[in-house]
Amino acid sequence: MRKIILNFFLSFLFSTFLFAQDGSLDFSFGEEGVVEVNIPFGPLGYTNQKTIELADGSYISYFQINMGSGSLGKNVLVKLLNNGDLDTSFGTDGFLDFPSLDRDFYYQEIWEMPNGKLLISDLQRSGSLSSNVLRQLNSDGSIDVDFGTNGVVMPFSGKRLVKTEIDSNGRIIAVGGKPISQGLGLQFKRYLSNGQIDTSFGVNGVANATFANEALIVRDFKLLSDGSMFVASSIQNFNGAEDLLLITKHHPNGSLDLSFSQNGIVTSPLLFDYYNRVFLSVFDSEELIVSIVRIPGGTANGYNVAYKLTNTGNLDTTFATDGYLTANGIAEILIQSDQRFLRIVHDYGDPLLSPGGPFRIDRFFSNGIQDSSLSFQTDPNAFYDFFIDYFVDSTGKILVTAPSNTLDIYRLSNNPLGISENTNNDLVIFPNPTNGLLTLSCSSCELTGTPYMIVDTIGRIIWNGVFKINHPTIDISTLATGMYYLKTNRDDIKFIKK
Repeated sequence: MRKIILNFFLSFLFSTFLFAQDGSLDFSFGEEGVVEVNIPFGPLGYTNQKTIELADGSYISYFQINMGSGSLGKNVLVKLLNNGDLDTSFGTDGFLDFPSLDRDFYYQEIWEMPNGKLLISDLQRSGSLSSNVLRQLNSDGSIDVDFGTNGVVMPFSGKRLVKTEIDSNGRIIAVGGKPISQGLGLQFKRYLSNGQIDTSFGVNGVANATFANEALIVRDFKLLSDGSMFVASSIQNFNGAEDLLLITKHHPNGSLDLSFSQNGIVTSPLLFDYYNRVFLSVFDSEELIVSIVRIPGGTANGYNVAYKLTNTGNLDTTFATDGYLTANGIAEILIQSDQRFLRIVHDYGDPLLSPGGPFRIDRFFSNGIQDSSLSFQTDPNAFYDFFIDYFVDSTGKILVTAPSNTLDIYRLSNNPLGISENTNNDLVIFPNPTNGLLTLSCSSCELTGTPYMIVDTIGRIIWNGVFKINHPTIDISTLATGMYYLKTNRDDIKFIKK
């Protein structure tokens, strides 16, 4: 049964559809903005999923389904065209499945590589141990046996909690806790796109950061465009108390960036349970939001809270309420290109008696204050019974993948800049970025006498004025480094002060 939204909200969407209001269902996708994918292999069961956009604008979801007691389940890929139709040229009628090497709900990740192949993360069991592995698929879905060793790369034998990122050159970087026999801390390994170790990185492809007194468990990993890295890792407490969470920043060679907090390490102000998830969300300024999320099955002592760190590793007490943003449900944050951020909150209910429930999406300014221009929620009776994945595609639209008896995929209208980047192609602003003067020119409009304002990314008006000539210049040398918007009565243009 379709689990869309409240009737009054649906009426509101119909009335505003022509204006493509942020947060409204995108009616060009599926049936009125939603696709319900019926899985031919059986019920979804206990699952996690990850959806990405491919270079051609299509979407692919990767997930695992529970095939019953004694089975390791199946890994499934389903491919949709941009309009939400199944891409029947992929696999069998749009689906591809292969046996899982182990059963779990946490490890499904997928990337499109520069060569067009798909890299997937999974688990592989050997005896009593499970290890995180990477496999590469050819365009027809077959295993690329030339990747790694017989199609598999296992960065850390016997470790499940391993995180991976892909750099702009298609190289694969994996991070895990160092083997105790090699000391304590984090270990980075870098592989070429063919799965072979990159011997130009570290020592024979391996770089170590030794800084902890206990074994570390990697929780999240973010690779920045300049090659530097943020890692969230935890020290497990085996005495029943909550764990300690560390946030570290690393240079491209894996060493600690000592300019970040105390010797490159931030000890989280919040403890958390072993079964919690941790998400790192990084702004362009290298400030970051740390989200600690209690997952179903964890203890009651977990948190659903996010806090913000400055780029020097200090708690930003101007963020939300004294530095913290709480949520009543499983929450995950995505930062948009204008540095506002989205937050999805899944009301999971009672994980033992009645697991599952609805979700909502809201947008916030970078200071943690809610941006009321975007809000979406499903019907309160909607029942999504495990993790919900979402991302912003290349056009700024929000794709939400929610598992129930079917795999429901929502697409929402969204302007990732919050305001239009440039609604008049004849109005140009240059140089951009700049550290001094901005010059405006418009071949089809008269700027003389036009009011304007400059606004920062959280909506504050920095200054305003009126253009006195048709090709004006504005001195922005006194502005702080960052992103801004020049707004007139007909145009909004993003610019960067460097």
